[in-house]
Amino acid sequence: MIRFFLFLPLLFSFEIQSQTLNFSKYVDTLCSNYFMGRGYVNDGHLKTANFLEEKFKEINLEPLSNDRFTQDFYINVNTFPDTVELKLDGKSLIPGKDFIISPQSRGLKDAFNVVKVDLNNWQSILTNSKVHNQSIVSFNVSKILDRDTISMYKELRNILNKSFPVLWISSEKLQWSVADYVSNFPMIKIASKSVNNEFSRAQINIENKFQKGLKTQNVIGMVNGRKKNL
Repeated sequence: MIRFFLFLPLLFSFEIQSQTLNFSKYVDTLCSNYFMGRGYVNDGHLKTANFLEEKFKEINLEPLSNDRFTQDFYINVNTFPDTVELKLDGKSLIPGKDFIISPQSRGLKDAFNVVKVDLNNWQSILTNSKVHNQSIVSFNVSKILDRDTISMYKELRNILNKSFPVLWISSEKLQWSVADYVSNFPMIKIASKSVNNEFSRAQINIENKFQKGLKTQNVIGMVNGRKKNL
């Protein structure tokens, strides 16, 4: 079972006095399985906040107000707490390495014929009722260098994603982000180095959970200044 998690930005403030802090130890700890990616699945963000609060106390930081290091707020967030699978012509791809799910994606489990899309054929694909039946559209922009052309493809991708699941093949680095809504269909971003462009079938299995009004927090510590006697 593969798990995918969202990442929570946290504000770090450290006071370094005479001691030397082993930052690599903290990185290893926060990247461990216990913290669940420091995201919104299985309370990873809460575990991370509690850990940071304890460390802030250890290095003598001060809370900003009300004796608390945490600043609560509420968000809507789309999460992927369970299965995330993609196969192209029967070959399994590795999430996080070969592909990522766009954060707004809706869950879906099915097998599809792959329809390759470009700027010349997209209108016929959108209006062809036969294409809509069990099809997933695929864009390969890995060899396109012109920024304006890439922007046109991204706009087209978003239009077609309202009616189809989408495969987006690019040479760009796979980067995760957060979404506060759920789209009609999933969108899967694939690293171009992980695939060729000859596949004709795609199997996807994605489970999403939209969490509305989720309570989360910033973690903030204050360093007291020192005033020299005049």
